[in-house]
Amino acid sequence: MFRLTALCAGLLLSANALALSLADLSQNDASSGLKDALTQGAQIAVRQLGQPGGFNNNPDVRIELPGKLGKAA
Repeated sequence: MFRLTALCAGLLLSANALALSLADLSQNDASSGLKDALTQGAQIAVRQLGQPGGFNNNPDVRIELPGKLGKAA
């Protein structure tokens, strides 16, 4: 999860670095950069969590079964 956050933050910061100032960054450029960052982050998350044990072996995203069901599993 940290990798996804770091990737998104890095992409957003690099988009701003290309502009001379925030005024030079158009709304279209900003939304396009954000969309690209979210798309790449989602693809990485799906690739990591889509592997065998991707959810069960990762305590950050694992969803426990409630109550007695969790103890039985």
